[in-house]
Amino acid sequence: MTYTGDETTPDTLKLYMTLYVQRMRDGDADGLSDLSWHHQRFARRDEAAGARRVIRTYGKGAAGTVSIEFTAEDPYNVRGGYIHYRRTNQTEPFTVFKRNGLWLFGIGSD
Repeated sequence: MTYTGDETTPDTLKLYMTLYVQRMRDGDADGLSDLSWHHQRFARRDEAAGARRVIRTYGKGAAGTVSIEFTAEDPYNVRGGYIHYRRTNQTEPFTVFKRNGLWLFGIGSD
């Protein structure tokens, strides 16, 4: 996995993104859901469905070469960028945010 873009991207965020791609590659919907922020207890079921949808869409690409391009962090600890799946020639935009010291996705949100 290669990372490009913002030079100030913390190692913890790179690790987080690596886990995201690995869990997608492995088809691990529960593990992928664990990376998302659960605003309410009832959101868990919707996030699992969203994780399965993301796996169906990008899972084959995650099994190949992947590069991640980060944008600069904004004042609210939000970063974005693109995940490039070379095997399937797909690009997935992403936004991550920091909450209580952890980087989190909103999985299943388009």
